[in-house]
Amino acid sequence: MQEQLRAAQEVIKTLSARVARDAQHRTPESLPAHKAIASLENTVELRTRELAKSEAHYRALFDHGPNLAFIIDDIGIIISANATATRLLDRDLRETPLVELFEGAARDMVEELLTADSGEADEIEMVGGRVVDITVASVPGFGHTQVIIRDVSVRVELDRELQHARRLAAIGHLAAGVAHEINNPLAVLQLGLTELAQQASDAARPNIDELLAHAQRIASIVTNLRAFAVSETPERTRVEVIGAIEAARQLAGVGGQPVQLNCVVEPPTLSVIADPAQLELVMVNLFGNAARAIVASGPDQDAVVVRARAIGERAFIEIIDSGPPIPEPVLEQIFTPFVRGGGERIGTGLGLAITWGLMQDNDGNIRAFNRSEGGVCFELELPLAPPLEPVAAPAPAPSKAAGLRILCVEDEPSLLRSLVRLLGASGHTAIGVDTAELGLEQLASETFDLVISDVRLPGMSGDELRRVILERYPALRRRVLLMSGFFPEREDASPFLQKPFSLRQLTAAIEKIVTG
Repeated sequence: MQEQLRAAQEVIKTLSARVARDAQHRTPESLPAHKAIASLENTVELRTRELAKSEAHYRALFDHGPNLAFIIDDIGIIISANATATRLLDRDLRETPLVELFEGAARDMVEELLTADSGEADEIEMVGGRVVDITVASVPGFGHTQVIIRDVSVRVELDRELQHARRLAAIGHLAAGVAHEINNPLAVLQLGLTELAQQASDAARPNIDELLAHAQRIASIVTNLRAFAVSETPERTRVEVIGAIEAARQLAGVGGQPVQLNCVVEPPTLSVIADPAQLELVMVNLFGNAARAIVASGPDQDAVVVRARAIGERAFIEIIDSGPPIPEPVLEQIFTPFVRGGGERIGTGLGLAITWGLMQDNDGNIRAFNRSEGGVCFELELPLAPPLEPVAAPAPAPSKAAGLRILCVEDEPSLLRSLVRLLGASGHTAIGVDTAELGLEQLASETFDLVISDVRLPGMSGDELRRVILERYPALRRRVLLMSGFFPEREDASPFLQKPFSLRQLTAAIEKIVTG
């Protein structure tokens, strides 16, 4: 249209010259040529306004669209860039080769598209990390090429998070199966070692205790998976920091040896409000990571340093190692699932993600940073427990959980035998059966003070057995203790014991039921 308007303006110029020559002899308004010129001028003015309006409309669409838009010449130089591109890339892009916005394999792909003068590429990365889709199309009749770039960074990140969620869900299903396959034999191992420890000589006792510690380490690995399989509400209470550190030190280790710690807690009675088991798991993960980093740095490296102190109403616990630093790109997302610490800080990529989640659940926080003097520090922050009021110690009351008649229902023969023997050694009378149906027969013929049953049984399940007992035997309404190697989601607060368990945990559960 611009060419047509220029031609019309030339015609108007020629006719105007003729009119000027004849104007001396005639009235201009009466000249047919003047009328034609006036009409043509009006048409040109109208078309010029329409063209300007069309160009303004196009420019508005070009400038303010959601995508980055470019017009480039035949050698790939940007002639024009819309306002969106200028704003997002924060510079004037005219006279810039388009390929300079990309690097590596993405640059090669863009060069191929420009050579072909058409085509598309999805999810390629620009300089600076922005992920985009790009479309290249020639503009017929102008010798230029239009390039549209769509920022899909958010979509790609959501896709990645979805993939993470799917992987975590798969781990949850895997954890449930692994738990049952490991926890049942592990429960047998723990109870068997406990029984041996009770019978062993003083010389043999340390060796058995070491085996028990390793069995507990296996249990902590399964517990790591449990954190992803089942969301649990923490049971927050007062926890002494020194006690939690020592318990975690015994469980964490490298090459079968406990982690060596240099520990400073000020004051020594420093206590926090947290779930004891979850805080112990956090420390086990961090101690193990720190110990691996130190071992990788050489035999002359120092032990893991643990420093704890109170600031205001918060407690801060630092776990410091002298291992290699964590690369900054990794450090920025160190608590994301499946991100590993690099180098020798090996692991499944889950431990630190679990640790972060547990700290959040306990009204706490965790930070990681490379130390200027070398090494890495993980800092835990938790609510400080208030000071204890001095209370006179009450006289110990006689335990009600002594000399009980207990019915044990468990389909794993080794675990059933260990359970019956240990309960007997603890002063109880224990009868063992391997199905819920046989358990009901025993209940019909004998009186029991407590029933301990596995959840998953051949035939009638432990949950079904509990419901029948509640209906038929009111005296046992609150005296059914269920146990499982799976991670069941309990719908009520009925007594439950997670396998594997120690004799101390079993005794505590029985005591709570009987005295509660």
